[in-house]
Amino acid sequence: MKCSQLLGELEHKTNYDIEEIEIENVTTKLELISKNTLFVIISGINFDTSKIIKYIEEKSPAAVVCDRDWGVTTSIPQIFVKNARAALSILYSKINEINYASATFIGITGTNGKTTTATMIEKILNHSKIKTGFIGTGSIRIENKELTPPKYSMTTPDPELLYPTIKEMLDAGCKVIVMEISSHALALSKVAPIIFDYAIFTNLTEEHMDFHQGKEEYYQTKLSLFNQCKNGIFNADDQYSARAMRDSFDKCNTTSIGVLWDAESMARDVIFDGFNGSSYIYREKGLLFKAELSMPGYHNIYNSLMALKCTIMMGLKPCIAKEGLKAMTGVDGRFEIIRDKITVILDYA
Repeated sequence: MKCSQLLGELEHKTNYDIEEIEIENVTTKLELISKNTLFVIISGINFDTSKIIKYIEEKSPAAVVCDRDWGVTTSIPQIFVKNARAALSILYSKINEINYASATFIGITGTNGKTTTATMIEKILNHSKIKTGFIGTGSIRIENKELTPPKYSMTTPDPELLYPTIKEMLDAGCKVIVMEISSHALALSKVAPIIFDYAIFTNLTEEHMDFHQGKEEYYQTKLSLFNQCKNGIFNADDQYSARAMRDSFDKCNTTSIGVLWDAESMARDVIFDGFNGSSYIYREKGLLFKAELSMPGYHNIYNSLMALKCTIMMGLKPCIAKEGLKAMTGVDGRFEIIRDKITVILDYA
């Protein structure tokens, strides 16, 4: 692919003639540099400039993308961008030739409930014979086919894995891709080129303060997802999710779910049946039905409400959506019930 084609509409500056440079791969890994590599310099905590620049010059990639002048020799074309991390995601997306219009993209953010909500959506869609890709905490899969690399434990993969995975899912015929979006992923621009058809904000509690400079920054990072989505679904019972809905009013179409406070879609007459699960009446304007789930816990009322709301907004018939939810038995490691001579609950979340 020509460098000019790869850069596309990415805002950049350079004093070199890069139009006809042939690019075969994009990377941040020094060991993967070849003469047709577009190398992106991402500074990290232990970034030793002198050693890395010397190595880059020795390997002589086709060009270097960076957001500051690192002093690379003038014989190697330098392409300057505003944000190297965002550029990296856009470049990986481009080189994998991803056609986002060929599938529906769903992103779930928030502190708690991302994995369960994403899995519920996946299972409802698969139950409805809609081929769905799942990208989430510790697991990447298409239906029952595992694509998870060994030792993978992230919530949202790095761009070098994320975009080839999306391409593989689209090539396999996935019509929907459901993704968990961590605050780290948003802060590091991992999903920069993706416009999500639906985005969900589950809730926000104090977490990841080792990475974020306070809860407000954590919130603002989560909120940024709704700058790149068409439809936002928010939890009216969580103060930060409810605030995010107000803050996103002019950015995307917004809707809400809730149990305690008024929302556009609500769970009424909730009945708990211990470890066997729960049921409730799903109610919104012009729609009323009984939802049943085999997963216990008050939190799963919210998770299932968001999953039902999302899939119904996508055009799934409510009778099909609730069947898919009822058929779901649980999520590995999320209040997972193991029954033997004694009952064991496995919950690493």
